[in-house]
Amino acid sequence: MPTLYLTRCRDEAVWVYSECGQDRWLSSRMSSCMTAKVKHVLLRGPEGWMVQDQSPGKRDRSCLALPAGGEAGSSPPLGAWRSADGKCEFILSDRCSECPPLQKVEAEEGFVSMTYVEKGDTSRLDIKLKKGSITDDRLERVLSRSKEVLISLARRPQMTLMMTFDLQEAAVPSMKYVRRFIAFAQETGDILSLVVRGNAMIVKPTGIVGNAFVSIIKMMQRILQADWPETIVPSMDEANQFLARLRPTVFKDEEHVASGIVLGEVQKSSKVQDGPAAPMQVSPQILPLQSPPATRLAEAARHPGLCRAKSTGSLRSSKTGASTNALTDACSSSSRWHAPRRRPNTATHPDLAKLEVPVWVAMGYGSRRVQPGLTDSKVSEADADIEGEREPVLCSCSCKSKGNSASQPRLRTLFALGG
Repeated sequence: MPTLYLTRCRDEAVWVYSECGQDRWLSSRMSSCMTAKVKHVLLRGPEGWMVQDQSPGKRDRSCLALPAGGEAGSSPPLGAWRSADGKCEFILSDRCSECPPLQKVEAEEGFVSMTYVEKGDTSRLDIKLKKGSITDDRLERVLSRSKEVLISLARRPQMTLMMTFDLQEAAVPSMKYVRRFIAFAQETGDILSLVVRGNAMIVKPTGIVGNAFVSIIKMMQRILQADWPETIVPSMDEANQFLARLRPTVFKDEEHVASGIVLGEVQKSSKVQDGPAAPMQVSPQILPLQSPPATRLAEAARHPGLCRAKSTGSLRSSKTGASTNALTDACSSSSRWHAPRRRPNTATHPDLAKLEVPVWVAMGYGSRRVQPGLTDSKVSEADADIEGEREPVLCSCSCKSKGNSASQPRLRTLFALGG
């Protein structure tokens, strides 16, 4: 018996067990990314035949199902089986019953439109959410229709499902309906694991509402760990390209082929990449801190005055190499960009290190950003007063704004202690 079929009596969902050795059958109806994580083996143990959970990371190999009659023959007993807790009944057979295919399904319920088609052994479900109002009755009708489709696919072992969710026009749902959808996904989770082989969500967030919707999606992804590859893309073309890499047969129909798609083989790797990540936009002012040493040297030669510390903690400690001369050199020019001077390797005065003057103020850079640990309101006010000034703020002659006079006593104290 090269293949065995374990059918759940409640909904006739079928689990497939393929022969993988002497008197061993491995559960094989799952996504390729789960084959290394889930290992349910039908075998003959010390107490007879059983379905055993041998997934990696399991401390004990628990029994999932066993024959209802307790037979212990040389081959797996066909017929009635039951779960280890006795709550579910199954039928084990060496052949699968025939189920009729589903016709094309098109449904619309105000806030959502759903289209389902089959092509060979692959099906596709396209769901588009719109700005219509969500009601309890409408949502339950959509979930009921979706469950009918999933059960029909679960009854046919050769069938798989690819899904797309177009959320570009969707309104942010209330948490009541989010919880209902999560409950539905948990209720049908075992069926989804049997049939779903890929999912693409189309979202292009704009504004506060769009970002809030993406946050809800990511929260649901954390709660409901997917057993199949999925991605979030900004367009339907990219969604088609992602699904085509997973299961190209569903895209052979001209109705679903997007322009520019090259159909290829199904990826054998268990990890599917959504595509190259977009390059991160880095501010030119922090580029020298994130680039390699050779790049930082080139940037330093191009901008000789761009000298910044890696962290404020090192400059505020007593072990820093910054001295009073280095601080006075920072304010000796009327321009922010000045030629750096070599700082002598001398220790900072202990009292100077205790001052709450922000280090970026001491270096001559104006910023409204408050560093962690600097919670003095006077420091924040002095920092806000120098916003927009290009002159080094430690030089009293360059402080053109009268609002900076409040910070001058603190700066004079800085030089007195440093000297």
